[in-house]
Amino acid sequence: VSEGEEFLGWSTASNDDEAMYVNGQSIVIESDITLYPVIRDIPVVTVTFMDGDTQVDSASGYLGTVFTITASMTDGEFEDFLGWSLNSSPDSVDYMVGSTIEPDSDVVLYSVWDITPTSTIRFIDGAVLESKTVTTGQTVSVPEGPVKGDRDVFLGWSVGDAADPTYQA
Repeated sequence: VSEGEEFLGWSTASNDDEAMYVNGQSIVIESDITLYPVIRDIPVVTVTFMDGDTQVDSASGYLGTVFTITASMTDGEFEDFLGWSLNSSPDSVDYMVGSTIEPDSDVVLYSVWDITPTSTIRFIDGAVLESKTVTTGQTVSVPEGPVKGDRDVFLGWSVGDAADPTYQA
């Protein structure tokens, strides 16, 4: 039997896909008989790893293969990789890196992330003077304001187009 094939037993027909006699079975021979091996291809299964719509890895093996999950993702500045989910809109982890899976058909696993809420603060005086993305709730120091001329006095920063400063200089 070649790799990727499975011996099922013996049959009296050369093209049978089901065995009439299996290994170790006793049969009484009352006349001439010719037996043919019944061999089937073992199905190949694939585990595919997705991050959103992007395939990041895959592994294939024969049905019955136990796969160890080695595919991992690199944490981002505001996100931590938690593991893999069977759900395409993942909110919980089904498989951690290092765990095993023995699929009976093709499987797609989706990355699960813990994403930290962020906010962006922009200081604008006609153009963006400074822009920072920070963890929501984080304290940020307000920078010194721009001075346009010798007689200008910078009062502070405002939210939107307000004339009175929301944050004092």
